[in-house]
Amino acid sequence: MIGQRNYLPSQPIYFGYELENIVTHKPFVHHQSGYVISREALRRYTNASKDPENRECQHWQGYTEGLDIFRCLNHVNVTIAESRDELGNETFSPIAMDHHFLDGYNNIPWLHNLTYHKVPETTVPLSERAISFRVAYPPQMYDYYYFVYGMRIFGTPMQNTIEFRP
Repeated sequence: MIGQRNYLPSQPIYFGYELENIVTHKPFVHHQSGYVISREALRRYTNASKDPENRECQHWQGYTEGLDIFRCLNHVNVTIAESRDELGNETFSPIAMDHHFLDGYNNIPWLHNLTYHKVPETTVPLSERAISFRVAYPPQMYDYYYFVYGMRIFGTPMQNTIEFRP
């Protein structure tokens, strides 16, 4: 869990919303949710990408950004670190805000089927310590900020709230 561990920039790790690779059944980070890459992981990725002989770190036609980065980082021994909070809620959001409130998680079959950490809920449980959101329009960041940090639903008890630590 991201809140219970101390990570160092010298560790070859990266964070993001994990999807399951349907071929290898290993997790990879969904590119539309954003990444957090350690200094060591970025150094390894950059050095491997500079090598023209390294086919694992070249863009393959038809592959998404997430799979390309996963393939290269996996090749240079960079691992995906657990990015959920203490309650198991996601700190990276792979879907736009309207899906959270209007469509629901069950109406996004690719996400529901490919998410690495399966959840029984009809929405992706967002952490109060959210790190990254999928934003199509920049002013949506203000909306996300309000919904994650400001809004409380009246009459609904909150599950084991987390005290925000700056």
